[in-house]
Amino acid sequence: MAPLTDKKIVLVTGANQGLGFEIIHVAALREPSAVYILACRNVDAGNEAIKKLSEKGVKAEVELLRLDVTSNDDIVAAVKAITEKYGRLDVLIHNAGISNMLPAPSDNTGDLGAIPNTIANVFTGPLAAQAYNASQIKELTTEDLAAMRHTYTDVLNTNLTSVGLISAAFLPLLRSPLVKHPKVISVTSGLSSMTNQLRRKTLRGLIYGASKTGLNGLSVTLQAGENDRVEKEGSESARIRYFVVQPGLLKTAFTGFMEGIREPEEGAEVVVRLCIFQIKQWKWRDATTHTLAVGTGPRLQTGLLESDEREYPYVPCYPLWAWQA
Repeated sequence: MAPLTDKKIVLVTGANQGLGFEIIHVAALREPSAVYILACRNVDAGNEAIKKLSEKGVKAEVELLRLDVTSNDDIVAAVKAITEKYGRLDVLIHNAGISNMLPAPSDNTGDLGAIPNTIANVFTGPLAAQAYNASQIKELTTEDLAAMRHTYTDVLNTNLTSVGLISAAFLPLLRSPLVKHPKVISVTSGLSSMTNQLRRKTLRGLIYGASKTGLNGLSVTLQAGENDRVEKEGSESARIRYFVVQPGLLKTAFTGFMEGIREPEEGAEVVVRLCIFQIKQWKWRDATTHTLAVGTGPRLQTGLLESDEREYPYVPCYPLWAWQA
């Protein structure tokens, strides 16, 4: 049977705005021969995003796919649609995510200290001290615990559980013999670093940070399992490479459009370079000593792309980086 297409197929979740939108924008301009699947929950927002991409000069094929990452029905339907139309998936980019750390943009002054005190906001709200096991605590009611559990469940379900489920659902397409360099790229956060949390080198986001720490661990485990599979089965299909990328704090709806931080297209750069294999040499930072070294190839631990050492509000220690197990 002839292949349905010989074009590279790239799927980006949560791609109607912010970082996801810019990933497709930057990648499509740089590699217009690929097909980009813009996945998002809201079809109208997705169509508007595709219109904006065209206005920005994107000539590549961009297809809209309805995908709520927390919906099992949507995941199954997405796999079926891509299987029937393309029969392959070269790059899966997990960009969709939520946070309990910031209020709606209309309520946000751009100052983290101005975030409203709500029980659901365990980042800086009245239960923050309780959550961090501080000395000043209150007796929690069942309503308090229910609110906290709801927030934990929502954030972890979107940022961690859904990544695991979608990665599993798309395995047959990623392992297609048509795909030579399958990649799964997950967007993490500087808040995922246990080392820097302990050293107070970044702001803290209890639930969101924990979800991204879990995402890092999930990626390691998936890569280890994939390595075992390839060793056992031989080279019948290409090895899937699992990457974790930290694009920095970006000026998007996700952060309430705070001033003084990176534009989303800057953060997209680290993802795009992995997506289209433009990285040939990395600078990398040892997570313990923070020393710099130079290496070649993709199998480095924490990779710095070029020498972006600028400091940004609230994240003074995080240049763009990427990691692969």
